[in-house]
Amino acid sequence: MQTGISERARMLILLTIVLTMFMEMLNASLMNVAIPSIKADFHADALSARWLISGYAFGFGMSLLLAGNLADIWGHRLIYLTGMAIFTACSGWSMLAPGIGSLIAARIGQGIGNAMVAPQMLAFMQILFSPVERVRKLPYLGVSAAMGTMLGPVLGGGLISPDAGGMGWRAVFAMDMAGGLAALLCGMLFLPRGTARGGRPTGVMGTLLLSGAIACLMMAFMCWGRESRFHYPAGFMVLAVLLGLACRQWLAADTRREAIFSPELTSYTNLLTGTLMTVGLAASHGSFLVIFNFAMQHGRGHSAFHAGLMYLPFGCGALTGLMLLGRRFLVQYGRRVLALGALLIAFGASCVMAVLGSSDMPLLWAIPGCVVAGIGCGMSSGCLGPVAVAWVHVQHAGMAAALLRLGQQMGMVLGSVLIVQPYFADSGSWGYPKELLAILSLQAVLVMVALLALRLNAPLFPVIRPAPTVEGAIVA
Repeated sequence: MQTGISERARMLILLTIVLTMFMEMLNASLMNVAIPSIKADFHADALSARWLISGYAFGFGMSLLLAGNLADIWGHRLIYLTGMAIFTACSGWSMLAPGIGSLIAARIGQGIGNAMVAPQMLAFMQILFSPVERVRKLPYLGVSAAMGTMLGPVLGGGLISPDAGGMGWRAVFAMDMAGGLAALLCGMLFLPRGTARGGRPTGVMGTLLLSGAIACLMMAFMCWGRESRFHYPAGFMVLAVLLGLACRQWLAADTRREAIFSPELTSYTNLLTGTLMTVGLAASHGSFLVIFNFAMQHGRGHSAFHAGLMYLPFGCGALTGLMLLGRRFLVQYGRRVLALGALLIAFGASCVMAVLGSSDMPLLWAIPGCVVAGIGCGMSSGCLGPVAVAWVHVQHAGMAAALLRLGQQMGMVLGSVLIVQPYFADSGSWGYPKELLAILSLQAVLVMVALLALRLNAPLFPVIRPAPTVEGAIVA
């Protein structure tokens, strides 16, 4: 097997990955700012507003395993381009949506498209770069993620507040569509062919059954709560168990069928631990940003643009935590860097939420907490991906990346139940126990993440690894 990849070609591929990462983070941060305006425009209730976030996670989660499976068989480039085309088309649908139901459906479509795209970023990084090289490339990904997180709220708020061109929140999805077209073009020009392992997708039926089980599990969490129109979330739980058992029975019925997960994946302890950590980090980080935005616009009465400006300290902190602390100390101090990052998020986010919940505290007092939480996010979330897949063979790159991204989306849904829902459970001040429970829940989740980080196996990265290989010709 011969790579045939020049350094210039690798950098162009990295450029495409960086652009895709930027667009993903931009889309997430834009939505956090746009939701209050969408809710007011469509006179939507709290459940519909929650579905704008959870619906995306739902589409993402139910498609992710199938995307990872097909990418390893048919090639990461093909699945990336297909997913980006779906994401771009659904962004245009979102921009033209006539009602909240249509917009939620388009958001689910965006999630399906991004589920096909997101795992391929980490898979290409794993195929093209050694584990230590990936750590050295963290600044590229960190800058793109931090810039997307920082600029998204500012750009979104700047478009929504003055109602530029009469589009209002629809301009947010126009930006998504433009970015999707740019990423699609770069993918067609620069991403390599020849990364497929080949073979027939014999595990697709089992993957569909397992994906259905995951979708039902996510539905059970999303419809939990007194504002939900579904009064029996336990029914989705039962259906998830039945589909899971059907998947197991389908695999057991014929030993010649290809397993959904390679048995080797279960031997990668750091991948499994990293996936659990991803669930906790996504639950806490995503919930904190949702609560932060609502507290700024509804609690404090600031505009979407001013709320977006308050994201800048968090983004600067994330950039510092990833580039100056995570990149510098991760190889040397390993799991302690990740554990400390989780605890810093818990401390900083709790301080910010306390300041925003008290009318007696100036808003400027929240800035140090935003910086601390951002630093923790860069040290933990920003560094976790390369750590989790460091020992995974490139043959399983797509499925390993899909597991991590599935954990992220499951975390977003769990966070909406465990952390966001207690915050919206009562309309009183922050002095009420139900609102205080949101802070305590966030702290409890992050402490568990820190404990999991300390259980990672050392060393985090292989000392010696053969040069990565890619089968077939590489076109750049």
